[in-house]
Order: sequence, then C-alpha cells, then structure tokens
Amino acid sequence: QLQLDGQPIALDALVNTLKQQQQANQTTTIIVNSDKGVAVERLVAVMDNLRQGGFFSVSIATRKL
Repeated sequence: QLQLDGQPIALDALVNTLKQQQQANQTTTIIVNSDKGVAVERLVAVMDNLRQGGFFSVSIATRKL
C-alpha cells in the first residue's frame, strides 16, 4: 500500500498531491520509506513517477541493522 504522510494514496495521485503541498520556488526533497517486503520494481515505479512529475530530489530512507 502506498501512503503519503500515513494516509493511503494512489500512485497516479501522488505527484499532483505533492505539487499542491509544495511551496512556490522551493526544491522539495522527497524521502521514500519502504518496508523490506516491497518488490524493488514497485519502489522503482514510485521513484520514476516522482521524477517524471518533476521531483528530482528523491531519496530512499535506510536503517542501519
């Protein structure tokens, strides 16, 4: 399940929702947090969707074990 700030969201609605929250003339940094059960293809699809939507500062959150 894809979530934004803890709320479920469809992949096709993600970019528009983020653009509405974005401050004018500011670079938005997006941090994608994924659990280990998510397929890499799904993670890449989310990141590609963000980049195609104009968000170029996209990172993956990691946790040291």
